[in-house]
This record gives sequence, C-alpha cells and structure tokens, in this order.
Amino acid sequence: MENKIDKKQQEKLDLIHKGILETVKEFIKICKKNNFMYFMTGGTLIGAVRHQGFIPWDDDMDIFMPREDYEKLLKLNEKDFPEDIFLTHYSKSEGNSTDTRIKIRNKNYKIYENNGGKTIESNLFVDIFPLDGFPTNKIKTLIHKIKLKYRNAILRFAKLQLHNEEKDVKANRNKLEKIIFNMDKKLKLSKLIDYKKQMYKLDNLLKKYPYTTSKKVFFATGPYGMFTEIYPKSLFEESKMYKFEDIELRGVVDYDRHLRQVYGDYMELPPVEKRTCNHIFDIKNIKE
Repeated sequence: MENKIDKKQQEKLDLIHKGILETVKEFIKICKKNNFMYFMTGGTLIGAVRHQGFIPWDDDMDIFMPREDYEKLLKLNEKDFPEDIFLTHYSKSEGNSTDTRIKIRNKNYKIYENNGGKTIESNLFVDIFPLDGFPTNKIKTLIHKIKLKYRNAILRFAKLQLHNEEKDVKANRNKLEKIIFNMDKKLKLSKLIDYKKQMYKLDNLLKKYPYTTSKKVFFATGPYGMFTEIYPKSLFEESKMYKFEDIELRGVVDYDRHLRQVYGDYMELPPVEKRTCNHIFDIKNIKE
C-alpha cells in the first residue's frame, strides 16, 4: 500500500508496532486478571476492521475503558505490573503533566516526539481513555455541557504556562487562542492557576454521572471536541474479539455505528500525502 514513509521510517514504524504489541499484550493480561473491560477505539479499531492490524502508517494505540474499571486500573500498585511495564497519569506524576489519560508504558523502548518545537523523550506507550456517563435529561445535559466547557477552558488557559517558551505551539491554536497566548507570554497570568488542580476538577466533573447507571456514555478529551463522541451505552454492552496482527483485541460489535459517527467513511483511505506518522519521529529498543 502506497504511503509517504521511506525505508528508514518504515523500519522505525515496524519497531513501534512491535513495541506496542508487546505492551498491549501485558495490558490484556492485567485486564483478564482483574476482570477489567476495554474496547479498541479510534485508529486502532479502524485498523482492526480495515487492515486486521495497525493502519500501516499509524504509530499509536487507543483503548477505551469504562470509568469504573479505569479508576481500578489507576489504583493498581507497581507490583501488579510486569517488570518492564508501568503506568503514568497526572495524578501519579510529580510536577506538571498534560495528560488526563492513562498511559501504559514499556521500559524497553525509548521514543522521541515533537511537542511544540521541543523534543520529548519518554517510553513507548498505549493510550487508555475513560468512558464516562452522560445525562439524558435535556436540562441536565445543558448544565453539564456548560460546566464542562467552563472547566475545559480554564484548564486550557492554565496549560499555557507549560508552553509559553515554545516557539510554534501557537500554530495549532485558533485566532482567539493565539491572541490569549501572546498576551500570556507577556503577562504570565496562567502561572496564577494551579494546572494540576484544574485537571482534578475536570476529571471529577467527568465522573459526575456513573458509567454503570447511565443510558448514554461519552469520551470528552478526544481530538474531535468534547461532545462529538456521545454514544448510547448499549453500543458498549455487546463486544467481540477482532484479529489484530498476531493477537486479538476487543471492540464493540457494531463498529460501524461507533466509527461512522466520528470518521464518516472510515473505509476510504486518506490521500497518500496524509499517510504519515503523526507522533513519534524516532524510537530505540534499549534492551537489544
């Protein structure tokens, strides 16, 4: 399949896929041992349906977990993980972390990402996202949306303090955000806000409606907007195993309903020029 990846990049991508598979295999063992539910989502589910594995140019893996299981995963101790696998999350990290999601990381792989003009070194990971309950009552829905938008806006403003030294981070912002960004570079008002405290406040609000008792569920912190991925919970009550490279991963039975809502015609390949790695530009297997 034609793409914009050269031979050297392909070798790196093959290593990324190898490392992610090793990592998710350990994650699955943890889920089975603790009776945790999970579902493939995003490009990972598209890959399973369209390619029976990774999208050839994809360099990450996305997993949903019901909030209750997600919180139980967070509470596991270091001894509950294999020696080479560990979990990171803003609630467990020292200093500031920009991630509201869990990352299951592999100590054997060092990766290098471009973050706002800076090279970030870390360990290869699998992203785990929480699925939260969402109200059905119109008034409660409106109030919940307003509160979430407010909390998210405060968090995004607080996040400026983490990026005000980065030259090109504003390239990914809209016009209003660029104005605020430039003002904050001079006034440093974002430093007056405790970023981690705002993370906790948003997370607590997301947990307001329990997954188990809700008729609707949603994924709020994705790249397509806070309310793009609102689903009937019944969608996640039926799941099955899908072939994914040399293993099987769980996904919803009605994958078409899940994917079409976000991606439209997900079976149509993107233009060749967009078939590139978007996150990781280098990787090293430090065990070999």
